[in-house]
Amino acid sequence: ISNFTLKISDYINGKEHISFVSCVCFGELAEISQQRLMKGFLIRVEGTIKQERYTNKHNQHRNIIKVIIEKINILQR
Repeated sequence: ISNFTLKISDYINGKEHISFVSCVCFGELAEISQQRLMKGFLIRVEGTIKQERYTNKHNQHRNIIKVIIEKINILQR
């Protein structure tokens, strides 16, 4: 299993908006991602979005959105 976070930058009216998305991959794809991906790489991912809900120790409801990665392309290093 390999877990990592993607930074996504959008530019709206000349202003940068940044989001962070949690990603997970399994098996051979996890091994490849751990060996080849490094911070700052420009990549393209394909997969499915999964939403998880939980209640933390302060009794607050939280949502986590993850991408279950099925394919990774390294675009630029």
